[in-house]
Amino acid sequence: VVFASGKDIRDPNAPYLHTNFGLARKDECVAIVDPDGKTVVHQYTPYPQQLSDISYGLAQLDEILVPTGADVRYHVPDSGDANLGTDWAGLDFNDSVWDTGETGLGFGSGYGTDVQQQMLNINTSLWIRIDFYVEEPYFYDGMILKMRYDDGYIAYLNGTEIVRKNFNGTPTWNSMADANRPQAQSSEFENVNLNEYLDLIRASPYKNVLAIQALNDNVSNENFLIVPELVFSKNEEVPQYFTKPTPGKFNISGAADIVSDVWFSHKRGFYDTTFQLKLSTEMDDAEIRYTLDGSRPTITHGFTFNYNTGPPIDINKTTIVRAVAVKPGLLDSPVQTHSYIFPADVRYQSLSGQAPAPDWPIPGYYNGQRMDYGMDTKVVIDDARYSGQTIIDALEAVATVSLVTDLDNLFDPSKGIYVNAYSE
Repeated sequence: VVFASGKDIRDPNAPYLHTNFGLARKDECVAIVDPDGKTVVHQYTPYPQQLSDISYGLAQLDEILVPTGADVRYHVPDSGDANLGTDWAGLDFNDSVWDTGETGLGFGSGYGTDVQQQMLNINTSLWIRIDFYVEEPYFYDGMILKMRYDDGYIAYLNGTEIVRKNFNGTPTWNSMADANRPQAQSSEFENVNLNEYLDLIRASPYKNVLAIQALNDNVSNENFLIVPELVFSKNEEVPQYFTKPTPGKFNISGAADIVSDVWFSHKRGFYDTTFQLKLSTEMDDAEIRYTLDGSRPTITHGFTFNYNTGPPIDINKTTIVRAVAVKPGLLDSPVQTHSYIFPADVRYQSLSGQAPAPDWPIPGYYNGQRMDYGMDTKVVIDDARYSGQTIIDALEAVATVSLVTDLDNLFDPSKGIYVNAYSE
């Protein structure tokens, strides 16, 4: 991952790399260029609107052809197998007398196949073979071996060695891992790019064989695990927005576009007369959802507004309108919020001091802060100096910021700005 932050961090030992330039949210160019500084490998010219916490790029269709839980034949070799060398990993090797089980294989009952009794204090090596079939191998342009292992392994595809971890030298029937691998590291899959070996894959009806010599570092080590997955992928040529992050893994299919913003017929602000509000969006077939209670509208929550056939929304009092445009297969438009403030309503809000809604903290003290919702009746009602239009004009003259957010951001004891003002 490289961040276009302008921080210019190039140290290869840093957690992340940062470019010496930043990017606007849309309508600029991003290109990957060969080391010659001239050949453009890929580019977005220009790229579309970008959103916070949502990445953008080319998706990859992926198919797990060897999943966790796949059928496996396995064998703990002994000295009688010494003359086999690596022939046991070949396509035509007869493994019919081997034991059968499911991946992963390890010590203990928490895995698909428990091999502790057959291996512990007997041998540090385990041979496994997994048959799989590929209907159209030419369809794919990527292949990854995902592996959880403790402590090492040598992997073969159709008899050809493709990768080894934590082992050097010539493998034998009783090879062991070069070193102990911390058990915590085996809790996550480690990915190995195998694109260079795609041409080894055979199309159905011919079988393929993933063979693995799994290695423990000591014959008496009570920790052992091997969990392989073989994943094939194909790049999609249409750029997409990715709502689900997959760091270090394939990009999964996302949304091809963002629904256009919702347009409001009236601007947010102060009003003293009733009006009818209409909502619209430029994208055909998009649906507009809106709420009047401050909650966030979604494709399943809120009222539906139809610009052509539906009635307008009557705005005759202080009203918070939140709207979003949605369309299946696309990212929702950003939620738009318009606050229509009627000062005459503000004058009389919560005259008895009651909370604005049931979810708000009750009047009094909350987390050490006083909740005082009501207007002062001695000013807005009893004092003749502020009667009529005078108080209305005064309210409109006050510099005002409308803040629309979830209640937790206001009143949560650990982060609410009203009840925990000094929290960072």
